[in-house]
Amino acid sequence: MMRAIEANTSTLSEPMLWPSTPQAFWQPGRALVEPPAPTPRRPLTVLLVDDNHHHRIPLVRALREQQYNVLYAASGPRGEDLSRTSPDEIDALVACADMKRLGGFELARRVRRARPEVGVLMMCRRSGSAEEARIVLERGFPVIEEPFTPADLCRRLTGVLASRRNTLGAFQP
Repeated sequence: MMRAIEANTSTLSEPMLWPSTPQAFWQPGRALVEPPAPTPRRPLTVLLVDDNHHHRIPLVRALREQQYNVLYAASGPRGEDLSRTSPDEIDALVACADMKRLGGFELARRVRRARPEVGVLMMCRRSGSAEEARIVLERGFPVIEEPFTPADLCRRLTGVLASRRNTLGAFQP
């Protein structure tokens, strides 16, 4: 005597494959491959150079809270040394314009000469005269005028880095 088998039952010991199974299982020769995981981006590295301890420390904290890797120096010469010897790739320089031994503008020129891809943001006192403002603009680096908050600095730095990437991207083939 023969037994009738219902249409939706399995004759094997394995469970039946239901129609909700992905279509790739039903097509022979197609491999199921996970999409590649996105490569994690390294945090951007900022070199902060300011000879005023009371300014430097809150700025370091604010930049780190924004997930920047921060190197910092208390003088222009030390900042220049860090820019040359750092094992990290430096993405941006934030420097005080009015430092004693090596001013921020000269430091920025030296760093840019060695690493043209570095974004630069200068921290300056609010210019009191039109002549001072003209001199700052002629030096060719973006400026954030004091007084500013650490959050202001982070927003301005984000803009400088985006602008720098766009400028460098225009020169790449």
